[in-house]
Amino acid sequence: MMKNIFRYLAGANFLDGVFTYVGLQKDAIKEGNPLMNFLYAIDPHIFLWTKILLSFLLLLFLIYDHIPTSLLIKIISFFAAVAYTVILCLHGVWIFNW
Repeated sequence: MMKNIFRYLAGANFLDGVFTYVGLQKDAIKEGNPLMNFLYAIDPHIFLWTKILLSFLLLLFLIYDHIPTSLLIKIISFFAAVAYTVILCLHGVWIFNW
């Protein structure tokens, strides 16, 4: 189950990065995460590469078959997956209405 959640998080994070990057470039949305907003303000490419790197780091857990199994990681991963699902739905709304 955790492998599937990590796969989902890697893909969702990547898609969120791409959709957010495009949305910010087109002035269609605003970044809600203060840290990512800070990185975008420094340079939009730093923002995008950070999202790509984070997705790649999640994939490394899968590649090396070393998925953390602590209860805390399971809970955080579950809530992150739910949050990314909501975020991707919000992206779908602005893309559909754009």
